[in-house]
Amino acid sequence: MPQSNSRSEHSFSLARFCEIFKNMGLVGFVLDANGRVMYANPYLCSLLHVDETKLLGSDWFAEWILADQADELRALFRESWQSDSTGLAQVEYPALRKEREVVVLSLQQSMFFDREGQRLGLVFVGEEVTGRRALEEALIENETIKSIVFDNALDAVITVDQNGTIASFNKAAEHLFGYTVREVLERNVSMLMPEPYRSQHDSYIQRYLESGNPKIIGKGREALGLRKDGQTFPLYLSVSREAQIGGKKIFVGIVRDLSKEKQVEAQLRQAQKMEAIGTLAGGIAHDFNNILGGIFGYVELMLEDAEDGSYLKEDLQEMMKACVRGKELVQQILTFSRQDQPRREPVHLQPVVKESLKLLRATLPSTIEIHRDIDPNLGTVAVDPTQIHQVMMNLCTNAYHAMRESGGILTVRLSHVVFDETHNFEVRNLPFGHYALLSVADTGVGMSEQTMARIFDPFFTTKRLGEGTGMGLSVVHGIVENHEGTIQVESELGRGTCFKVYLPIRNGNVGAGESQDTTSRRGREHIYLVEDDPFLLKVQGRLLDRQGYRVTSFKNGSEALEAFLARPGEADLVISDQTMPKLAGVDLAKSLLKHRPNLPVILTTGFSDVLSLEETQRMGVRDLLMKPVKKEALMEAIRKIFDE
Repeated sequence: MPQSNSRSEHSFSLARFCEIFKNMGLVGFVLDANGRVMYANPYLCSLLHVDETKLLGSDWFAEWILADQADELRALFRESWQSDSTGLAQVEYPALRKEREVVVLSLQQSMFFDREGQRLGLVFVGEEVTGRRALEEALIENETIKSIVFDNALDAVITVDQNGTIASFNKAAEHLFGYTVREVLERNVSMLMPEPYRSQHDSYIQRYLESGNPKIIGKGREALGLRKDGQTFPLYLSVSREAQIGGKKIFVGIVRDLSKEKQVEAQLRQAQKMEAIGTLAGGIAHDFNNILGGIFGYVELMLEDAEDGSYLKEDLQEMMKACVRGKELVQQILTFSRQDQPRREPVHLQPVVKESLKLLRATLPSTIEIHRDIDPNLGTVAVDPTQIHQVMMNLCTNAYHAMRESGGILTVRLSHVVFDETHNFEVRNLPFGHYALLSVADTGVGMSEQTMARIFDPFFTTKRLGEGTGMGLSVVHGIVENHEGTIQVESELGRGTCFKVYLPIRNGNVGAGESQDTTSRRGREHIYLVEDDPFLLKVQGRLLDRQGYRVTSFKNGSEALEAFLARPGEADLVISDQTMPKLAGVDLAKSLLKHRPNLPVILTTGFSDVLSLEETQRMGVRDLLMKPVKKEALMEAIRKIFDE
């Protein structure tokens, strides 16, 4: 029978097998039907660090195979034993040494029969491949790690061939560009670039392949990327030199989103710009406030001479309002550029809102109606009026931009609200209490939820290029937060927007309401007036002279100090500018007070980043007045000193 002939060809004597494999550098052993060792050559014994007597008769799977694989490999062994196949089969056994270390055996197995055709044993011949298998596993692990790194890299990683065709696209690239890997594979990478980068890209690769000129290959550069939704964004692209894979030249591009970096750069530039404005403002504030101070003085002198009810007096009063506005403008620039804390004082918001609307009416087109609803009985709020004016102007300007295409209605309301358990409305981050609610609403285009989520971010803007910096609402938010208030926004596309500003009401008194009329009170005291600006020196001298004071004027601190040292008891009061050549006001004050500690000194300044009222008072200076100084403020400060 053919089967018997086949089996006879594979019959052998165990002694002959032992003789053949005794001195070979290969693993050789024979297992019986129960998986017990019938024979093990010396090489296997040395490999497992055991004597032949320890191996012979032992259960191969129970004693010499890794436990978690023993049952599975025993089952495969039984299948092989029952099989009629006489061919060779490849198997791999994780065998255990005496010390329980694992060695991997790569074996060929074959059934051998005796001369009568009976199964004699399953013969195994092969080699130890532990090192090779460890290397293969390390390579597999390395490839797995590469895959993990590729898919979990924070930067987008894209591979392309020499034609610019995308070969791979990691998860970061999917997130960055908005495409799935299926949407980009086998397409040209130029789809991820706007012009002019799109038309230039393939030529870079071809030029490199033809001439070796790297241009961007092997280097990095900044460029623009194009997302699936059509948005462009700044990126940094580095492209590797070519690698050969499957006969193809492959280039690896690593793309990093620079949007946040560019935003930080823009913020830094803006901060530097504001610092420069602060420096510039500090430089010009002194001279500009001197000019305003002179105008203040002469207008006040003319107002005293003008007849009540005359056109001249009305015109002069309007000039005075313009001077006050100029003073506030300079102070606003200084405050914003230095990011000072607001100088809060109890004020009524009604005049601030009305003044802002008056200014806006002159600038808004007639297609925009202004409706206002202002509670006349609203209590006082502790605020910096200049900054609240800034809030009004920013919110109303934004409302105008939302309605400029087709016109609309700008509604400004100022009302009193109470926030407690009994009132059914919610305002985040505010304690219970009484609040002034300033709302600015428009009937413009409105905003989406995505836009509303970002409107208070610095430099975020929906305006066209050149129409805004994206700073307005972030400044408004900062001002409101600094005043212990909050701001909310409600908007719907096509139906308009409403901003609500909540500011805590303080039941304090408005400072101006309690001050006495000191402008009409006259004096006889002797005043040293020190001012380096001749224009301002002259008008302030006339104002003081009209009030009955005896005035000695000096154009710098050195002259004043020289006169004082000659006649230490002559002056009853010294009024000095701070910023002067030769001897600054604070240095003059120190010298005067050194010789006469009780001498009253008032300093005036348009801008100083080294002086504050508290610091000057610690030196002995009685008061610090900000230029331009109005007549009533100057006379009040003087009488306060002399009446003590």
